[in-house]
Amino acid sequence: MKITKLIRNPNGLTLLELLAVVVILGIISAIAVPTFSKIIENTKKDTHISNAIQIAEAAKMLVNTNTKSSDPESFLDIPITLETLISEGHIYPVKDPSINGAYYDQENTTVEISKISSGYQYIVKLVGNGLAIENAYTPNKDAYTLKREDITIP
Repeated sequence: MKITKLIRNPNGLTLLELLAVVVILGIISAIAVPTFSKIIENTKKDTHISNAIQIAEAAKMLVNTNTKSSDPESFLDIPITLETLISEGHIYPVKDPSINGAYYDQENTTVEISKISSGYQYIVKLVGNGLAIENAYTPNKDAYTLKREDITIP
């Protein structure tokens, strides 16, 4: 009898019931918000790594297709700007995942090709829209070996 009275309560929910719902929603949001924040941060880091590899691939194409120089070694240890890669048609402007709607700085984003014992390494320095992504890529770290731990989002 008491249960049917509670179910058919015409006055709505009691203050205690509303308080319980608010507490439960608070607990759920306290768990969910940090989890989603970490997922978003990891996605941005993965995108920076993918962009670095894409820019390194464009630098490879520039070296392989450049008719001005028959010696690929002439590109070693010389920073190649993103602007050069775009003007040569090897890549389109690359969006910066850390800043909505912004692109990497074309003059300051560079790739430097270095010779190592097993071939070449491509060190990419990404610079955002007015914000240098300092220490985003550890010095002398090949773009193909980057991991999430190597990226720092400003």
